[in-house]
Parts: sequence; structure tokens; C-alpha cells
Amino acid sequence: MMDGPHTTATEYALMVALCEAHLKSIMAMDEAVFDRLLVHGTRPPLELAELFEDAANIYLAASEAISRQWQESRPGVHASPPQTEYREQVTV
Repeated sequence: MMDGPHTTATEYALMVALCEAHLKSIMAMDEAVFDRLLVHGTRPPLELAELFEDAANIYLAASEAISRQWQESRPGVHASPPQTEYREQVTV
């Protein structure tokens, strides 16, 4: 599978489908693990909360970048001011 401007429409569609499937799977697993951690009876470490926040920030930045691209592609719709690329916003 190629990356960048030479990616075909079929390759891109496959990448999107794989990304969606992967994210749904990860979210389901994370939710199940998180539920078990809270039910276990002991308090999870604060570092785990910070890691969840870092992950949430990465997903939020990616979501905002995608939304911004869609807003910019619609005539007459003014997008919010450009922000730093999502990969530059959050470092894990």
C-alpha cells in the first residue's frame, strides 16, 4: 500500500476502512478494560488517567483536523483559524 500523493482511491478507501475498524476495536477494548479497572475496587494510578488524557488529546486533534479539512472544502463556510497539525500538538 502506498502512502502520500500517489495513493490510489482504492488504497485510500482501504486505509480509511482499516482505520475505522481499528479505532472501533481499540475503543471497545479500552472501554472494557477501563470498566474492569473501576470495578476492581482499588483506585487506578493517576498516571493512567494522564495516559488516557494524552490519548484523548491525540484523537481530538485528529478529529479537529479532519473537520477543518471538510469545513475548508465547503464554499462560503469559514473554518476556524488553522492550528498546528495534530501530530505536532500532542507527544506521547
